[in-house]
Amino acid sequence: MLKRTIVFLCLTTCVQCSAVTINVNPGESIQTAIDAAIYGDTVKVASGVYIENITLKNGVVLTANHEDITTIDGNALGTTITSIGCDPNTVLKGFSITNGIGVDGGGMYNDSSSPTVISCIFTNNTSSEGLTGSPGGVGGDGGGMYNNNSSPRVTNCIFSGNSAGKGGIGEEGAVSLPGNGGDGGNGGGMYNYDSSPVLINCIFSGNSAGTGGAGGDGSWLYDPGNGGNGGDGGGIYNENSLPELNNCTFYSNRSGTYGAGFLFGQYGIGGGILNNNSSAAILTNCIMWGDSAAGLISEVVNVSSTANIMYSDIQNSGGSGAGWETTLGTDGGGNIDADPLFADAAMGDFHLNSQFGRINVATPGQIWKNDDVTSECIDAGDPNDEVGNESAGNGSRVNMGAYGGTAQASKSSAAIQGDINGDGIVDLRDFAILAEHWLEGTAP
Repeated sequence: MLKRTIVFLCLTTCVQCSAVTINVNPGESIQTAIDAAIYGDTVKVASGVYIENITLKNGVVLTANHEDITTIDGNALGTTITSIGCDPNTVLKGFSITNGIGVDGGGMYNDSSSPTVISCIFTNNTSSEGLTGSPGGVGGDGGGMYNNNSSPRVTNCIFSGNSAGKGGIGEEGAVSLPGNGGDGGNGGGMYNYDSSPVLINCIFSGNSAGTGGAGGDGSWLYDPGNGGNGGDGGGIYNENSLPELNNCTFYSNRSGTYGAGFLFGQYGIGGGILNNNSSAAILTNCIMWGDSAAGLISEVVNVSSTANIMYSDIQNSGGSGAGWETTLGTDGGGNIDADPLFADAAMGDFHLNSQFGRINVATPGQIWKNDDVTSECIDAGDPNDEVGNESAGNGSRVNMGAYGGTAQASKSSAAIQGDINGDGIVDLRDFAILAEHWLEGTAP
């Protein structure tokens, strides 16, 4: 037994020692580095723009160096990032992922995968447009990300300005086969099929489901075609899926617009989230505001599905209790319906206004800014959740929204002098922290 143990330890040590970091600089190929890596290796990419379509490798960490923006541009030649059969040790971290156009999944396509995605920006990606025909083809799904039988863990990511594919244009058709336009694709920000993604501290803004294709023209021999229907789920579309969302913010996502034709198609549904076919979404500490379908507020729509929503700010929900809008799903308690008072949503700043201080991204050199009003989403998250890295003055309760539990969370009170752990009380726990770090940083 002893000999077997020694051999095992030696083999384990050798495997651990074999992990290496492969550096990639501008002008070099990220994919070449990934191909050369083995399980446990790290590919570290220097700042710059890399025009590539990348396929991840199981167990390999792909990370940006974080000195400046590092962009992977799909050049409209396919999906920008593909992950097939990857486990959670496969990491994608710190990139701006843009200009991908995939049949499904413009920014990222996950198939039977559970990669870890951290601090990435998915922007201006789209799934493919349906083909012109009689009838027109259906638009592709999942502009930002498509998950098929996958369970990615997505943390601190932004999905902005992505779109599902447009429906194809209808050609002139025979009487028995009119040239109707194709339906728009679903899931502008993300499409989940038979998947269970976990989303933490993510932002979905300005994403859109696909527009329906226009119907073909008629003539004395052919019937004119009808317009295609708009796609569903501007932010996220779930099909037979079990997504879990914690501290996420949705703003100004929209379902697809109908296509024109002899008869117009129909608007898509579910501006924020569409749950379909036995899906069951869980939302905790989230904010959903200003998402729309057919020009009307539409945050969560359930079709043969449900959602369990708790400690979240949902527009037109009525808040927890007797006024709760039951079509949204189950009221898990602690929900509100109040303007979240974003700092500047139009400019993509979703920090919460606070009289006691919020992160100021508009004025260089001024880290915190005090506002005239305080958002009701501050200190309104699940009281059983940790406040995490929220700064002193956090009220000992996590905020709702994408910055809740992070160092960028807005404050609810002025910091108390001596309150080292930020729990609102000066006591022996603060003294213990002081004693542990006593004389650290002093000169010898």
